[in-house]
Amino acid sequence: MAVQFAARLEASGVKLGWVSLDAHDNDPSRLLHLLVAAAAKFAPGITEAVSGPMAAGALLPPVAVLTPLLNAIGAATGDMLLVLDDLHELVAPAAFGCIDFILSNLPDNLACVITSRSDLPFPVSRLQAEGMVGRLGPEDLQFSIEETREFLTQRHALSLSAADLAALHRRTEGWAAALQLAALSLSRQVDPSAFIATLSAPSAGMVDYLCENVLNALPVRPADFLLRASAFARMGGKFCDAALEIDDSGAILQSLEHANMLIQPVGDDGQWYRLHGLLADFLEARLRRERPAELPMLFARAAAWCETHELLDEAVDYYLAALDFAAVERILARVGWRHLAHGEFHRLRQWLEKLPDAILRTRPTLCMLHAWCLIYPAEFAKAELRILETEQELKRRQVGKPIDDATIALQRAELQVVRAMLHQLRDDAPDIDSYSLRLREAIPEDNPFMLGMIELTTAFYFRARGEYEKTLRPLELAIEYAEAGGGMLLNTLARISIGVAWFQLGHSIKATEIFQVLLHDMHLGGWEGHVLAGMAQVRFAQVLYERNELAEAAAHVAQAIRVSEAQSGGAVHGMALVERARIALARGDRDAAASDVRAAKQIGRSHGVRRVQAAAIAMQVTMALRDHSLGRAEALLEDLAALQSAPLRHLSEAINRLQLLRASLALARHQYSQCLRFAGEVLQNSRETGCAGRVVEALVLQACAWAGLKAELKARQKFEAAADRAAAAGFARSILDITLTHALPTGVMPKRADEPVAPRPAPSTPDAGLDIQLSDREIQLMRLLAAGHRNREIGAMMAITEQTVKWHLKNIYAKIDVNTRTKAIARLRATGLIAG
Repeated sequence: MAVQFAARLEASGVKLGWVSLDAHDNDPSRLLHLLVAAAAKFAPGITEAVSGPMAAGALLPPVAVLTPLLNAIGAATGDMLLVLDDLHELVAPAAFGCIDFILSNLPDNLACVITSRSDLPFPVSRLQAEGMVGRLGPEDLQFSIEETREFLTQRHALSLSAADLAALHRRTEGWAAALQLAALSLSRQVDPSAFIATLSAPSAGMVDYLCENVLNALPVRPADFLLRASAFARMGGKFCDAALEIDDSGAILQSLEHANMLIQPVGDDGQWYRLHGLLADFLEARLRRERPAELPMLFARAAAWCETHELLDEAVDYYLAALDFAAVERILARVGWRHLAHGEFHRLRQWLEKLPDAILRTRPTLCMLHAWCLIYPAEFAKAELRILETEQELKRRQVGKPIDDATIALQRAELQVVRAMLHQLRDDAPDIDSYSLRLREAIPEDNPFMLGMIELTTAFYFRARGEYEKTLRPLELAIEYAEAGGGMLLNTLARISIGVAWFQLGHSIKATEIFQVLLHDMHLGGWEGHVLAGMAQVRFAQVLYERNELAEAAAHVAQAIRVSEAQSGGAVHGMALVERARIALARGDRDAAASDVRAAKQIGRSHGVRRVQAAAIAMQVTMALRDHSLGRAEALLEDLAALQSAPLRHLSEAINRLQLLRASLALARHQYSQCLRFAGEVLQNSRETGCAGRVVEALVLQACAWAGLKAELKARQKFEAAADRAAAAGFARSILDITLTHALPTGVMPKRADEPVAPRPAPSTPDAGLDIQLSDREIQLMRLLAAGHRNREIGAMMAITEQTVKWHLKNIYAKIDVNTRTKAIARLRATGLIAG
């Protein structure tokens, strides 16, 4: 149907681009190449508009290619149609993001047709409401009896009696694929009426019967070709020649396509085909039943050809099917780190867990990759086991080899990094051994992912100590490594951490901008469903909570919970529940808060995530103090101290939290001197490290203690100091929460302390830059520039280098015909793209 519709439009002068999708197109880079190849048919020169971004490959988000591509299409003349066939084959969030961006930003001269066996994986309700989307469901696609007659006569030159036509239509229920199979069988029948009478009701049995008839009617050679080629996800002439050990695959494929044998072209180059799902399933089952001994050889030859032609993901699939685990190890040593760097944990884990456990345990690289895959779903016990197994294997391999063996030294360094990441996500306490200069020297310069991870875990170490300012330089280096090929995982973790650092240092507005840009970029890149997006949502919610923007914080927490539940992100889910409990308590819903904090505590306990357990217990202490259950608060504090005593003893951030809760308990018991002492320790530590939030909390608690001692002048002075610091840092809730817990004398607290911080405008919508030929990312950059940020600060916020910022500015000036930043800002303000 889509083919006929597209053919009619093409005949009327509409330019057609067709993309046939398969499972391998979940790779964003491959999907972009298909989309660009399809768009190249619309007008000459369209591909030139994206040649620069395409050359950058994975270093740029997909929107960096799609924005100029859509701009170029919009600037071309004539009406155009893009067909996206079999969208159900796409399952990766990044692939969804590409399609969503195209649909949300279609130029006026471009329409899109999508075929899919399932509903679209992203919302199109807005487009439907605007009358821009029409949907055809299964009920719309069923052939009427008249359409069945036209299909059989015009497509297959079959003329049936009225009774036979009615029987065939009834038994296939107008199902196009079944009618196609029936037509292929009928064209070879002497007695069509007798054949139709043998058909059962629509079922798998009927399909098998039809497939059997179709296959048996073929000449021996093409029938044998189809049977053996059904082992492959897709078929190409040269590929099948090698895998089947024949020399005429291309000719056979073309003849089968011309005979309407349910094979479809894949892509625009005419080199690849695939079988219709019904026929493929039937043939593969028959192949496994009749020729099981041939399958390993077919898979092995297919894998070898794919590896030779750098189709490495497909090679892994075929080598696994052939049980050639040595080859799988060889390829995963190359592509495994790439998948990890781009956050593709699920697919990498699926590959690894198809290997025998004995192989995983004794191959250091594979064992480490599996540990990485287990960390982010918070399967920490399994990850720890893999790390120990890797360490044991490296010790075994070290026997009889020089102590400076390069391969073993590199793997030891990689192991230290994965161990540090495990400790950070589980305990908030990275392994200090990972930060030696010797470790950095063990990693070659051509491994930006691992070098960036070393910088990232160095920053985590300083963050756990409360030394947030010291985190900034290693995080900037981590982003530079990410830009140099370190991948999405490194980039996202570093940008989240920069946002956290600026927030804790008292720059909540800057932190807000960083998280807005990050989440916006993740949306444009199709990563909003990734567990890392959930992590960013939680951290942003913490910033918004302190700014007293509870509604927006709650929205981000809700999204984090949805993502973490879908992605099995235990640590992220637990922290999101703690934040939802904090918001519920601030709104006066104690029962909801208690339920969430219990659930978070259970998640922390079951997954072994001490940082989640600690956050949940701290929240329970606060709730006990609100209820004046001081005995319970003290018992919970003992639990928290015990939890933190061993792994976190040296971490000042954990100690500061514990001491502030002790100060709060002392205040509730009217032990004002103890409160002053505990809060004073935190105040001194936090001033030394620049941790603004803790400074505010400590000052407020001291003010409460002085108020309890009737020293109202000192109390007001402390409150004024806290309010001034809170206003500058955007920490409105730090004062409110403490004053809600402890009754204060009237008039002591400054009124301005409970005012929410004015929110900053969010980044532009995806289609804002299309009208004036500026990309969305360029508009983000100009907004940050207009806000007074320097090039280096903009680079940190957007996860690019200072040199890249300058390069973008040069391009922007050329596009809008100015030569200074002042003129550029003025011109964009005049257009309304940036605030005046």
